[in-house]
Amino acid sequence: MGYALLGMSVLAVLVLRYRGTFLIAPAICWAVFFAGATAVHLSDVGEKGVLTHGNMLHVFASHGLISLLLAAALIASGLLKKGAGSG
Repeated sequence: MGYALLGMSVLAVLVLRYRGTFLIAPAICWAVFFAGATAVHLSDVGEKGVLTHGNMLHVFASHGLISLLLAAALIASGLLKKGAGSG
């Protein structure tokens, strides 16, 4: 839950600059949440002593890859270059 709140906090700070651009909100919030979920699941798998390549790939494919795709799509869309007040 902490990572979800961190994503929303980052979003709250960015909304001051990128207001009026709706797509930034879900992309940032979910990217931070899934990045946090990847960290939590990798540490959980590591504590149980079964941190194999297959387990790491499964966690990354189901969580981390989504986070990277969201961030890459947001950058590729050009929304971050538009700046304040545009949208």
